[in-house]
Amino acid sequence: MVTLTNELLDHCNAEYHFNGKDLRGVVAAAIYLTGRKYGFSISQKKIAQITGVTDVTIRARARELGNIV
Repeated sequence: MVTLTNELLDHCNAEYHFNGKDLRGVVAAAIYLTGRKYGFSISQKKIAQITGVTDVTIRARARELGNIV
């Protein structure tokens, strides 16, 4: 899953600049989206606890990443 998340972030970095965004939130959203795409069952809240961001941040960054990918 790490490789898939890295590929997502590389693709997004080429297409979109995350100026002013806390990169922890971007990475957390990438982990969440990759997990969902490949059938892993992990909640936004759990990822938020591990990464130190809020689940609201994950949802917002996931929407942004979803629009890019």
